[in-house]
Amino acid sequence: MKKKRMKTLVFLCVALVVLIGAYIAVTAYNADTGQETPTNVPEETTTILSLEGTVTELTVESSEGILEFIQKDEVWTEKNNEGFLMKQPPLNSMAGVFANLSATHVIEQNTENLSEYGLENPQYTITAKTADGKEAVLYVGMQNTITTEYYVYAKDVPGVYTVGTTSVNYFKRSLMDFAELPSYPTLEEEGFLNIETTNKEEYLKAEMLESSEYDLSGILTWYVTAPFEHEYVAYTTRLDHLLEAVSGLSYNKAVAYKPGTAELEKMGLLKPEKEIAFSYKKTGKTEEDVEILDYHLYIGKEREEGDYYYVQEEGSDLVLLMNKAGVDEVMAYTAKDIVNQYFALINIDSVDTVEVVLDDSSKYEMAAPNSEDDDAKSEKLKDLYQSIISIHAEKVVDSQTENFKMLPLTITFHRNVEPRTYTVQFAEYDTSYYLAIVDGEGIYLVNKRDYEQYCIDVKQGFEGLGE
Repeated sequence: MKKKRMKTLVFLCVALVVLIGAYIAVTAYNADTGQETPTNVPEETTTILSLEGTVTELTVESSEGILEFIQKDEVWTEKNNEGFLMKQPPLNSMAGVFANLSATHVIEQNTENLSEYGLENPQYTITAKTADGKEAVLYVGMQNTITTEYYVYAKDVPGVYTVGTTSVNYFKRSLMDFAELPSYPTLEEEGFLNIETTNKEEYLKAEMLESSEYDLSGILTWYVTAPFEHEYVAYTTRLDHLLEAVSGLSYNKAVAYKPGTAELEKMGLLKPEKEIAFSYKKTGKTEEDVEILDYHLYIGKEREEGDYYYVQEEGSDLVLLMNKAGVDEVMAYTAKDIVNQYFALINIDSVDTVEVVLDDSSKYEMAAPNSEDDDAKSEKLKDLYQSIISIHAEKVVDSQTENFKMLPLTITFHRNVEPRTYTVQFAEYDTSYYLAIVDGEGIYLVNKRDYEQYCIDVKQGFEGLGE
């Protein structure tokens, strides 16, 4: 038993020596790095700053420059950046630091060894002034790597102290961190009136029109109006995807205010190659209270760190960041993507007869259903008509003007309203596609497999009418 006690006593003595050695090592390390291990913890809270009155001026000096904040009518602004809209809560918090700042530790009772704490050349010098002329100055030195607290001292207040990171972090902001970001329009797809995108040499414009001679469906309202010679009915599904992508954009943060020519050029905003613009409806408290607004965004280069583009609203002095993936999704759409690929989409109520010459040169004619037809015949005619107008393109190209080798397939709609006729013809194009020529214009490419299947389906439909 005595041996066990002796071993235990020896073990405790060794542990005590190790702890003393560790304490000496830490103390020596802090002395070498100029960081003192706080030992004098006050029994009562030590108040460093207690500035009475409303703070109306704040000046923050650092290696990045000087920021001079002024409060007037309870609104903070930056003296050297007129018109710069600022977030107010962070500035109110900064002013609040001077109303009551308490130390976490008292390091020294005097200020004779400022260099040891990074206070001879402080990181930040913050000056606060009240409306009635009172002033207080806070100096912020280095950060203690162990406790993460900052060494500070205040003008006319003896001693060096440490304070928590929260109070100091209020001041560790650049001007852009205070920027009040503009609101990106929040709207659903039905709120759009038009959309324009420019992507280098690609340009797209789609808009809502009350009517168009190029819409023979009688049910569509969106059209691709540029860069073509005239409008084309829009491909609703893809247009909805584009508008959804535009609606999903948002600003990340501000990066510059009133940048000069050189800075704009560096960010790609002096002559931007990408733009997004749209008009939209903003509804007020009632459905009758509707405001029409315009939005125009210039898109610059990708930020060096990646993931974001520099962007700037038309008429704004503020440069912002916008998520790269979102912008790229919008820019992936071209005008040709948005053109409706069902180029024979014609309302049956406007049609008297349809003549079809198939690829084998066989000829057929169909009269639109009328009130005298029985239900079975009427359904067969409607099904056949759906087959006839189902012909569609796989892609859209620039208008073709060359002399092409024509194919037999021809579809002619005879209508009871203007235009009285609507003709679709086909011509050789390349090894994979035929060109559909609609009323003399050729921009639609039909896959040869779809073309062949179309001829089979339509022929079967006409033959089925006699059964």
